[in-house]
Amino acid sequence: MVMKRVQNAIIERGYVTTRILAAPQDLKTGVLTLTVVPGRVNAIRFAAGEGRPPALWNTVPVAHGDVLNLRDIEQALENLQRVPTASVDIQIAPPADGAAAKPGESDLLISWKQPVHRQDAGRRHRIGGQPCRPERSVLRQRGPVGIQWQRA
Repeated sequence: MVMKRVQNAIIERGYVTTRILAAPQDLKTGVLTLTVVPGRVNAIRFAAGEGRPPALWNTVPVAHGDVLNLRDIEQALENLQRVPTASVDIQIAPPADGAAAKPGESDLLISWKQPVHRQDAGRRHRIGGQPCRPERSVLRQRGPVGIQWQRA
């Protein structure tokens, strides 16, 4: 009962991967000793086949070894979704390097998708029965920090 209340209080504060443990002990002494195993970030990685991922140094507020808080994940999600056309999902996953991970460690798995838009400009009418090529074709993509690049 006590462990459950302590665990729920920790989760309410956003520490969703932190755990409370109680080793076998003699409760006749009137003392209950609980152990806190903090949930930490093992790695931040992108899902396979997601294309060109954005830079993480300014979008994800946690790094390897930091205590994992749900609010940090929400902040990262908001930062990555600032790009209007981006589709982003962040999951807490078991460490990819399983055996090398310490107890309480988790990976943040980011799914990032952003389409590239093509825009053709110019005349599109037929000349002599043949379709006319556009005068200019532009590819546009926005980056995670709001920079737009285009190739004509």
